[in-house]
Amino acid sequence: MRNTGLILFIGLIQITFGLNFAESDGLSLNGRVIHSFTNEPLAYATITFPETSVGAISDENGEFNVSVPSNAAEIQISYLGYKTQLIEITEINVENFLIIRMVPKDILLQEVAIYNTKSSNYEKVEVSSLSLQTDRIEKISNAMPDVLRSFQSLPGISANNEFSAEFNVRGGNKDENLIQVNGTQVYEPYHLKEAQNASVGVFNVELIDKVNIVTGGFSARYGDRLSSVANIEYREGNNYQLKGAATLSLAFIDGYIEGPLFKDASIIAAARKTYMEYVKEITDFGYSEVKSAEPTFYDIQGVYSQKFSNSSKLKLSFIHSGDNWTYNPGADVITSNFEKQYFSQQGRFQIQTLTENTQKANYYSSLIDLQLTNILGKDIFLKNSISYYDQRDHENFVTRNVYNEDIYANDHFFISNTNTHLYNYDLTIKTLEFAAEINYQLSPYYDIKSGLQYKKIIL
Repeated sequence: MRNTGLILFIGLIQITFGLNFAESDGLSLNGRVIHSFTNEPLAYATITFPETSVGAISDENGEFNVSVPSNAAEIQISYLGYKTQLIEITEINVENFLIIRMVPKDILLQEVAIYNTKSSNYEKVEVSSLSLQTDRIEKISNAMPDVLRSFQSLPGISANNEFSAEFNVRGGNKDENLIQVNGTQVYEPYHLKEAQNASVGVFNVELIDKVNIVTGGFSARYGDRLSSVANIEYREGNNYQLKGAATLSLAFIDGYIEGPLFKDASIIAAARKTYMEYVKEITDFGYSEVKSAEPTFYDIQGVYSQKFSNSSKLKLSFIHSGDNWTYNPGADVITSNFEKQYFSQQGRFQIQTLTENTQKANYYSSLIDLQLTNILGKDIFLKNSISYYDQRDHENFVTRNVYNEDIYANDHFFISNTNTHLYNYDLTIKTLEFAAEINYQLSPYYDIKSGLQYKKIIL
């Protein structure tokens, strides 16, 4: 790979369409366009009346005001990346403030969308029959909410163990799944990977906005993937009020906080830490192997969002996770005593064998992703990003076998043999990635996406 370190961005031609205003029957329609799942306002949404020349564009708060033509039968609301809505004029009470809830549009084949939202009383416009909400994810993953473990409930996805977050798609290997956060690959997305048949995803459910799972028919942006692609998008913090929550269980403690920092800026951050090593000491598992293992992990993650103008926004996402694994069951000693002939003399033998296995491992991974989004027009926007990922693994395994033989005949003989196997493994993966993506909506039903990407991998 050539280390150019540069990306050439293609010049963009902004295409805009003027909206004329025709005669109306005196009715005026006021409303707001918002995200159907997060209730965030959508700026610069297009509001038109098909077969007329009347229309409007929502402001930075998603609000709009438009005159209703006398010959209008429907109102059409469109927004780049969202499903276009058509609403009959007869179904609208123009005296009320109209709320338009837009559903994100996913055009990838065999894709499942998982959104971060609690169940609410209001009616959603449209939801995929395979979509999962946050409260559903928490029920599926039991004691420790885990978006990766919730995948196992979807068609075509399976797992070899219900305690593991690792999953297989249509018979493929778990390593054939591509896991991304905001479009950047995470090479090791699991905690507790040293524990047999047990693992936990590193992603905090409270921070997730949407997860796209593609199980076939991959587009060009994902390359030659074999099994599946899961891209996790983190949401932005609340711009209006400070809030948070904390959870305490037998296995871990976690919490998150979100809110505005200053004008046009917000943050959301979460942290999680296990204390299973302490619970294990006061719990009688009945198995020395279990009590000898000490798996611990923690993770810190969050998103900082800054709005520079009505058409420009910066988002900084970060994830840091760490694992410590210790396994020291102590020495396994077997002693036997017997008598037999030794060089034509009666001898007394004592044979002792000692086997000891000690394991220590540390795993750390960090991800920093910086994205700048610019709305160039009502039909086109540009997203530039730079990402840095750092993974460090260190494993130290020691196996020691000792053989001692005491022989008492006329003289005392001692035979000893020690065999020690030391295994050290160190792995460092660093990636630096630049990407530019342009999205253009040709019509309410067709989009064009193109971009450039440069990635440098250091092992």
